[in-house]
Formats: sequence, structure tokens, C-alpha cells
Amino acid sequence: MGAALAILDREGADQLSFRRLAADLGAGAASLYWYVPNREALLDLALDAVAAEVWAAIPARAKKATTAAGWRRDLRRVAVEMYVGLGRRPWAGRQQLVSSDRGPNQLRIWDHLGRICFRAGLGDRDAFYAMTAVLSFVLGYVSQETAPTDRDVDRESHLAAMGEHMQALDPAEFPAARRLVATFATHDQRSQFEAGLDLLLDGIEQQVTRTPSRSRTPSSGSSAR
Repeated sequence: MGAALAILDREGADQLSFRRLAADLGAGAASLYWYVPNREALLDLALDAVAAEVWAAIPARAKKATTAAGWRRDLRRVAVEMYVGLGRRPWAGRQQLVSSDRGPNQLRIWDHLGRICFRAGLGDRDAFYAMTAVLSFVLGYVSQETAPTDRDVDRESHLAAMGEHMQALDPAEFPAARRLVATFATHDQRSQFEAGLDLLLDGIEQQVTRTPSRSRTPSSGSSAR
């Protein structure tokens, strides 16, 4: 899988083929089909290898925790690790959106998010909504941040051009856009992601405080195991 990841990271998903992978491995392309049935399955395996890196970065303490203490910190840590892991690999974020297969490491992360929400005291439906909101935020942000631009224009230049376009807007018709253009042109992507994540976690925390105390029992957490 290391050779497939190297091609994906260096050149993108379009360049990954059985023939190309076989050449890098010094093997015959036909021999690879004994292990992986098709290219889509190969991409899914590569995606789960990325998920394994995310899973390894999550503290062992958080994986074993069963009480409500630190639930927000732990939920935030998973989101940030996913952002980092997928964000530096544009192909992985896109594959996450189209893949129907969830490998064991992806399932471990999904289950871990659910257990954190149960630890916080949320019931089944609210825990589902909370964890999927976090996942959707991460995937949506990564997809936007890693979206391909014109091949001849790097992302910084692309954003600079967008800033110039906003600067030229009529302030009478678009007052907010003109007011925010300086922030848009100078903001840091990681800081923007974490600020948005904290706003989302604020909402989940409010939901936790509204949850009746009787639902905050160990049995809620154990039901996800």
C-alpha cells in the first residue's frame, strides 16, 4: 500500500493505475488482481490507510475514556486530526466523499466519535446528529480547501485573485463583502477551520447541557460498543 500512497500523494488519483503501480513495484499488473479486484477498491484501501494514520494520532487515553470528562477536547482532537490527515492529501478527501466502502480504520474513527457523544450524555439521535455534523464539517472544509483550481495557478494566487475581485465590488451593494475582503485576503486556513469547528462544538455543548441528566448514564456509552 505504501507504493500506491506514494503515487497518490505525489501525483494524484488520476495517475494511479494497476499498470503504474505494478511498474513501481517491479511486478506484473495481472498479479495485483489477486489481491485487489479493481482500481476503486485500491483507492478505498489507500483511504483506509490514511484513516489508520488518523486513528494512530488519537490519544490512547481518549480511546479508553468512559466518563463525560474531556469529551469536547476529545471530539475536537478527532476533527483536527482528520483535517490534517485528509487536508494534506487532496485525493483522500475526494475519495472519502465518493466511497461506499468503509474500512476498519474508518469505522474505528466513526465508532469513537459516537462513543465520545455518548460520554457527553447525548441520546442516540442527538449523538448521531452531533457526530455527523462534525464529520460533514471536516469533509466539507477539506473538500473546499483542496478543490482543484486552474493547473497553471497555485491556490494562493487563486485566492488572491478572488480577493481582488471582492475588492472591486460596489460597497453600496455588497457592504459586508467589501468589509471582509481584508480578512479574506490575509486569513490562515487552519485558524479558519478551528474557529468554525469551535463554533460547531459550542452548539453541541449547548445540546449537552439541555440533555436530561437521566440520559447521562454509562449505559448510553456502552450501547455503542
